[in-house]
Amino acid sequence: CLATDISGTCLKKAIDNIKKYNLNIETKITNGLEGIDYLNYDYIVISGMGFKTIKKILEGKIPNKLIIQSNNNIEELKYHLLKKYKLIDEKIVYENGFYYVISLFEKGRKRYRYADYIIGLNKDNQEYIDYLYNKYKDIYNKMPNKYILKKIGLYKKVKTIEKYQKALI
Repeated sequence: CLATDISGTCLKKAIDNIKKYNLNIETKITNGLEGIDYLNYDYIVISGMGFKTIKKILEGKIPNKLIIQSNNNIEELKYHLLKKYKLIDEKIVYENGFYYVISLFEKGRKRYRYADYIIGLNKDNQEYIDYLYNKYKDIYNKMPNKYILKKIGLYKKVKTIEKYQKALI
């Protein structure tokens, strides 16, 4: 196991935890996967950052298996990754008022429906679906009509989520 971070300060915190729990984990200060022979690892875990940073880390690299937790733009991330990966599993974690989506991707291709990008594999998680519905409906309602194309996209998301929401009731 190898833990990396671009920040020496953050990596020092990881090293302290590694020692505290007597774990056998190497560490390295690096920018994403730079200088890492990532194909020698079974899984690459990237978490706690946004879509653009994750996309940049993976630019030009195609690890076999990924575990990803993005802090934003989850649908956009899935759209990007599902061109080269299959979505194998997803877990939703709710902590301190936030939902975190943790996704397992494996190299390969599969066809996906629109709802798979929006809701993911958690189509039976009523609380998460309600959260998504309220989030997108609120954004839609507050968005000025001058952004009509964005509003149409949001309307499509709301209607897609609403279909799954009603199926669970």
